[in-house]
Amino acid sequence: MPVAFDPLIIEPLDRRAYNQEVASALNEPTTRIFLDTNILMWTYGLHLGARTDLCDWLKDGPQKGRIHIPRRVLHEFSAHRNDQKALYPFGQQFKTLTKALETFEQQAPLVADDAWASQKGFTDRATYLAKVSTARDALSKLIEPITKGDKLETLHAQLIPVFNALAMTGNIHDGLAQLRDSYEARAELRIAPGFKDINKGKKNEEDNVAAGLPAKNGANRFGDLAIWDEILTFVNAIEPKPGAIILLTHDGKTDWIYYPAKIIDLDGHTKPNRSDDPECLGVAQPILCHELKTRTQVPALYILSIRQLAMIANLDPVAGFKFVELARAVQAEVSEEQSNEEGKTEPKLREEEVECDESADEQGDETDEGPYQNPQEEVQPNDLQAFFVNLPNTARCDFDYTSDPAGLEEFEAVIKGLKSHSWYRQNPAVKQGLALLVVPGVSLLQAFIFGRNLYQAAVGTSSDAMRALEGLESRLEACSDAVANAVYAGAYFELYFGRQGNLREVPKTGQIDPLFRHQQSMRLAPAVNFIRTELAQAHARLLVLPAPAPVVRAFEVKFDVEEAIVAVRLGETDVTAPFNANNEDQRLLPPKIRYSALRNMISQQFAIPAAQIHLAPEFEDTRKVNDLEFIAWNPVDGPQL
Repeated sequence: MPVAFDPLIIEPLDRRAYNQEVASALNEPTTRIFLDTNILMWTYGLHLGARTDLCDWLKDGPQKGRIHIPRRVLHEFSAHRNDQKALYPFGQQFKTLTKALETFEQQAPLVADDAWASQKGFTDRATYLAKVSTARDALSKLIEPITKGDKLETLHAQLIPVFNALAMTGNIHDGLAQLRDSYEARAELRIAPGFKDINKGKKNEEDNVAAGLPAKNGANRFGDLAIWDEILTFVNAIEPKPGAIILLTHDGKTDWIYYPAKIIDLDGHTKPNRSDDPECLGVAQPILCHELKTRTQVPALYILSIRQLAMIANLDPVAGFKFVELARAVQAEVSEEQSNEEGKTEPKLREEEVECDESADEQGDETDEGPYQNPQEEVQPNDLQAFFVNLPNTARCDFDYTSDPAGLEEFEAVIKGLKSHSWYRQNPAVKQGLALLVVPGVSLLQAFIFGRNLYQAAVGTSSDAMRALEGLESRLEACSDAVANAVYAGAYFELYFGRQGNLREVPKTGQIDPLFRHQQSMRLAPAVNFIRTELAQAHARLLVLPAPAPVVRAFEVKFDVEEAIVAVRLGETDVTAPFNANNEDQRLLPPKIRYSALRNMISQQFAIPAAQIHLAPEFEDTRKVNDLEFIAWNPVDGPQL
């Protein structure tokens, strides 16, 4: 039985097993996915890149045709679609902060004189007040744009067609009175969903009763139950029956979610499932799983936040879709706390984690036959050239790396954090690691391992790792040249070589563009020379190598008379072929594609930075694709293109 579907959930709940179940459900071709109202509204607060990530998945992702929005969800959403306060609830908070800053500026002159300012570290009163004014102006400029968001017309134009295309079509009007009565009975027995909304209602209940209306008229108390009932009715009518149901919602109340007291984390440690922990884990209430199974015969229900969806989808390449900009956005998101009936802070779905590929590569299973054996004696020199020539086995086979006795002991915690399976441990590890790299005592081996795991965490969409990689040259300015090159070389090594030191059949290209961005740096030239030497056996097959003078590869797109894409060529070689159902789905082109998406797919398939791809002719709109897949290629024994 799945880990989270017992009548009484066995605790501690194993997070790894649960995540694997969710990933399997995402990959299962019969799984149906449903969106809650708060997901639709939350989408309006995303920046364009994150919004596009989500919309692309909803429209054309691997689960296309199996993602649905209940009509009652659309009905609820339509009441708020033009309400700025509802769509941007954080706007009022920022306005409150702006007013507080104005009050601060008004009060500062009352407490500050020259003596006081001098004691606090300022030259005089005038200097202090000038800094207060400057700070207020700067913060106001930062706050104002985020309180407004994009124009609603622009957002509607992108989002409404997507939502409409996912709308369910069942009859939601009959049986509402019976559903209301059912809600009253269920709420009294505290049966999910929605029983915590039992006290919702207008303040003028007496006026409602006097008018012959229910006391709670207009309160939408059984809205959650109505949505749940619509989902169950829909699922019960379809064949074949889904293997699982996934509900995407940001409703973290306990009338939907069960929070185990203890969990087994991804490192195998048992720990309290604390509400103030960003890795707090919530699962579907068992009574909901029971109702789903008894009414529809569907055995599994998963309730996920978008954050949890993005993390689990990113760790499992078989799911066929990777969120990048959306992952950046959700890592920075601050969830609002909800209060439970006892007045305590109720855990919010602030999950989840992203897997680092300790058991398998992010873009496919390892195919290494065994560890790389360095014939030279393992050494740990401080000289960079000697380090590269005699690269330690634990640098090549970082799976075997535990620590470096010759290095800085404090730095080992950084590497451990980067190797974790959690954004919430990787992000602070990135910051701490960059700060410690300037400290004497950090060994070149530690710096190399840091570079490998920095790249790995960035591919896993750790936001701090991605930012560090994008600006790596400047982030390493304060380091010694040797340490900086060891970090950069380690990142390159992770791109091309697996955990046992052998050349990857599938290079880890998820962050190839930001990594190659620094290839022309004169300071980092030793790292570039190192990786070119390491890749000697693959020179003939790799279309691009890191180089001071980057090579651009020219691809040609072929269209038929209806302007559909029928082929992509590199010189005289077709790099696409008619779709073969027996091949891997990862090579399949989608039925429709934009220019930028096609260039990115070429980048991922053939290990070329998108910035070094010239794709002609350019096209602005979305084009149809005539059942194509990319040809099989890899740098180990693939064809020379």
